[in-house]
Amino acid sequence: MELKDVKGVGRSAASKLRAAGIETVDELAELDLRRRDVDGLSSQNLTSLRDNAQRLLEAREDGGLELVEGLGPSARRKLADAGVETIDDLANLDLRTADVEGLSTDHVQKLKRNARYLVP
Repeated sequence: MELKDVKGVGRSAASKLRAAGIETVDELAELDLRRRDVDGLSSQNLTSLRDNAQRLLEAREDGGLELVEGLGPSARRKLADAGVETIDDLANLDLRTADVEGLSTDHVQKLKRNARYLVP
């Protein structure tokens, strides 16, 4: 995994992180914001990036849908009823053929996009 695999880390943020000595997703996930600044990134942005890195690492180990941003218990049950049980299942869901009863196509599309951030 590379820094760019973390949701919110583009070329600019990756460059700033590397300049601060943060080279890996693991290093970003373990970032102690009380002891570390990164020039050009706000503490709020760093917190978000760190949290996204932690979520990505957890997803790689666990694969559970509860890690998908914006996915609550009700939607998780509806996805499970449609056979979607893992992050990989959701990330690879074919929206042309999927029928998730009780969830709009737009909602499923958003959840799928969020899941894809967890499976680089």
